[in-house]
Amino acid sequence: MIEGTITRFSKEVRIDQLASRLGRVYEALLARGISPEQGKAFIANELRAECVQCGMTVNGEELAEIATSNENAINQSPKLTRIVQSYCARKDCGSYVYKVFSQENGSVKWDELWESPAESGANDSPSADEGPRPSSSFVRALIRRHGLGKVLFVLAALITGLLLLYLRFKTPSWSSEPSKYQADPASVRPANPEEP
Repeated sequence: MIEGTITRFSKEVRIDQLASRLGRVYEALLARGISPEQGKAFIANELRAECVQCGMTVNGEELAEIATSNENAINQSPKLTRIVQSYCARKDCGSYVYKVFSQENGSVKWDELWESPAESGANDSPSADEGPRPSSSFVRALIRRHGLGKVLFVLAALITGLLLLYLRFKTPSWSSEPSKYQADPASVRPANPEEP
């Protein structure tokens, strides 16, 4: 298909970007003159994906269904539905990164297609290796990894603890101003009653 040396392709991608990235790769194949059936076959025969945390694999046929946005196939497979909804294919896994790779003896330069500048919106969102994401993604990842119930329980416990500390100590002495009223030492009785 594409002339030149073919090396094995391997790329980590966030699950929330996997479907759009595969769709862009499929569109790039079509833009190079490949028929839709051949494009789907190239993806099905040469690409695989694997969760970096739990090792759950997604075969080429499943990736091809995601790339072509085949709603019928996606809706019939809980595995594909979870991936399209930005979750790991394994229900109990909280990972948010998959590794997409090609076979050793592939016929497509996947690196070129993956990073093709013709991709519309290829740089719209950060990739898995671009560093930290906004805090809302952090919260979503916490909820996905630990469950909404656990996250809400920890937040409620933290708020309750802070409220109890406030009620016990009211205003901390280190944060209040010293009193402007001072007692006259002559008017204070000594602590020892034997002294006059």
